Amino acid sequence: MARDNSGGRCAPCQARARDRFHAPPEVPPDFWQAEPLRKALEDWHIGHAIRAYRHHPFHGHKPLSQELVGHWLGMTQTQLSRIESGPPVTDLDRLIPWARTLRIPPDLLWFKLPENRDQKIIGVKRPPQERDAAGTVDHGPTPDFGENDVRRRVALQLFTYLGLGAGALGAESMRRL
Repeated sequence: MARDNSGGRCAPCQARARDRFHAPPEVPPDFWQAEPLRKALEDWHIGHAIRAYRHHPFHGHKPLSQELVGHWLGMTQTQLSRIESGPPVTDLDRLIPWARTLRIPPDLLWFKLPENRDQKIIGVKRPPQERDAAGTVDHGPTPDFGENDVRRRVALQLFTYLGLGAGALGAESMRRL
């Protein structure tokens, strides 16, 4: 170390530690083969995958903090804690940027990443359901998140804003909407 270096690290180590706070590190391909990460991705739970990512031995003896990873993902530590311990997130508007930020390989994801950042996703697989007595899994139909879904969401938000719910319109009218 140089004489004028009062820190406990050499200049390259200091730069690596400083850069660690700006974005997730580049990880080797075998990083994603760790059992906790594979299991979380197979269960289609991004929160569990983020937790496994944070605790991966690649990052050193101590896991990455929720605060640091939350900063990378554009959320607070509290929000990340809820995502890690809560139900699976299914909103593609959230899943896609998180998967890109952490550089999760597309072949391990249960949803498709658009080819460019502005392209819209029009479909997502459904999470696996419990097996029936015959041992088969019923995934149900694959939803199409296209223009109709957006229109339906906007209409429901408008009706909610106006105070019109299922009681005012009737359950059948709301279902058809």
